[in-house]
Order: sequence, then C-alpha cells, then structure tokens
Amino acid sequence: MNIKTKMQEFTKKFDIELLNYLDRKIEESKTLNKEAVKNLLEVKRIIKNGGKRVRPFLVYYSYKLCGGNNYKQAISLGISLELLHAFALIHDDIIDRSCIRRGQPTIQSQYQNEYKNNNTNHWEHNGTSAAILAGDYAYHLARENLEMTTVEVRKIFNKMEFELIGGQLDDTLGTGMAKLEELEETKIIKMLKNKSGNYSIQKPLMMGAILAKANKEQIDTLENAGEKIGLVFQLVDDILDVFGDSDKTGKTFGSDVIEKKRTLMIYKTWQVCTKEDRIKMEEIYDNKNCVTKDDIIWIQTKIKETETLASIRNYCNFLTSESIQELEEKFGNEKELKIITQFANYLLNREL
Repeated sequence: MNIKTKMQEFTKKFDIELLNYLDRKIEESKTLNKEAVKNLLEVKRIIKNGGKRVRPFLVYYSYKLCGGNNYKQAISLGISLELLHAFALIHDDIIDRSCIRRGQPTIQSQYQNEYKNNNTNHWEHNGTSAAILAGDYAYHLARENLEMTTVEVRKIFNKMEFELIGGQLDDTLGTGMAKLEELEETKIIKMLKNKSGNYSIQKPLMMGAILAKANKEQIDTLENAGEKIGLVFQLVDDILDVFGDSDKTGKTFGSDVIEKKRTLMIYKTWQVCTKEDRIKMEEIYDNKNCVTKDDIIWIQTKIKETETLASIRNYCNFLTSESIQELEEKFGNEKELKIITQFANYLLNREL
C-alpha cells in the first residue's frame, strides 16, 4: 500500500472522530446563541474542506512505533493538534489578508461578503472580528482535548505553541519585513522551523513517542530527525507557493511572492543575482508596491536561472536522506517506521 493511500485511510477514520467531536460542541453551543453556532460551523467548514491530517497521522504512527496501544488517547492528541492547526490557519489568513483557503473562501472573507451584501456597517472589521473569534474557538477546543493526554505531552505542546507564535511574529514583523540585503540564512531557517516545521512534523513525532512512554534515546532521535523533515516540509511548501498549480494547492498563483515572503529560496536567489536583478527584486519586495503577474513570472524565472530551485531541492534531498538514516539506525525495520520514512519521502516529492 502506498503512503498516499495509507494517509487517506487514516484520514477517513480520524475524521469520523474529529467531526463527531465538533458536532457535539456545535450542539452544545446552541445553549449560548446562534452566533456561536454559526462560528463553530465555520471552523468545521474549514477543517472539513481538505487537509491531509499530517500532524495526527504522525502522532499516531510515532505512538505505535514506540509501543503505545491506547487508540483513544492518541486520537485525542491528534484532534488537539488538528484544531491547533485550524487556529493557526484561520489567524494566518487574517494576517495575510487571504481570501482563499483550500479553494474556498477563508472565514473572514465568508463573513465579510455576507455582511457587505447585507449592507452592514463596518462589514470588513466585523468579518475580521468573527474570524479571530473562530480561531479562538479552535484554540479552546484544542486545549480541551489536550486534557486527555499527560503532563509530559502538555509540556511539549506548550513549547510548540510558544515557538509557533514566535515564528509567526518573526515572519510577520521581523525577518518577514527585513530588506533583502539584511536577510541571514540562519535566521530564515530558524523562522521556518518555528512557524511551521517543528509544529507540523517534529513536535507531533515527539509527542506521540512521549505519550507512549518512549525512552529518552527514542525521543531524541525523533526530535532530531523530525526537525530536518519539518524543514523539508516548509521548504517544499515554499516551492509550491511560488511554482505550484493553484488548482492543486488551493492557493492564489504565486501567493508567496504576492505576500512578499522572505523565504530561503528568495534569499538565495538574491545572493547570486546580478546588481540589476537585485534592484528589480528589491522593487518587487518593497512593502509599498503591489505585485503583478509579470513580477511573479520574473521571480520564477530568476529562481530557475540562478539554479536556486535546484539547490533547494538538493538540500531537501540531503536532509531527508540524513533523517531517514538516523531513524533506521535507531528503530530498525519496524513497520511503523517504514510508514514514517515513506511519509518523509512523500513530503520531499510533492508535485508542483
């Protein structure tokens, strides 16, 4: 069975638990008011509309790899992670002013369109406020499910949240706003790990192992390998956000260029560009200017011409190979490990 089929099978079973839980909370919200019901239905819409359940998948197989046998406990932690992910996506869409998520309107866009059509005053602000509160609901539900786990797991979860918010702040207001000439590779990589890689890959692997009461050596191996796989996860995402097919990614064409993301790919391209090309890149990434379709195509061309795309791909290949070697040396030929390593290769080879 290939890894995509394995993930789809897991998602189908996991979503029964996840959506049943959300339905119970929606029913409970009827005792509050109709706006609470509507808000939670929006959270459910975003969660139900796609997503590969990467974090719950990794928790589950890391848990099984390390000898865990309490299915409900692992699934509860998976639900918590998926709801935290929903919280992060909802607030990220607000920060980025995104209108589309997975091919459908984002929550703030959905609310804003409704309020605007109803000629409601302050429709834009009200729609954004409703989306913030939807994110708050997702976060609350994530914490509620976390109570089903252990103190040790909650410590890692808390650290993960701390890193995630710090990474998002850096992406939004720190490294993400820096002039291209001021960027540093180590700072970009740290930002990518904190805002995405660690919470998507590393910490789920660690928490699954900790929940299963794994030993320190096992946890350390998953932590080190997971950090590398997590970085690959984000670097490939960055490639897809510039070169990916919008119909497949569910995002706007060239979304990272439009949002002027300071990615490792952009940094490395700028480093090897000619003086004239650097001036052009600086003009595109000036926070005062709007990005055009021609700008996106020009950036795509330069990334390829400078062989930066190939360089990033090679770096991802190296990180994936190294992480798989570490895992195999520690865990041997366990069937759960084969699934995790197949997953790592799947992340590496996602299509444009």
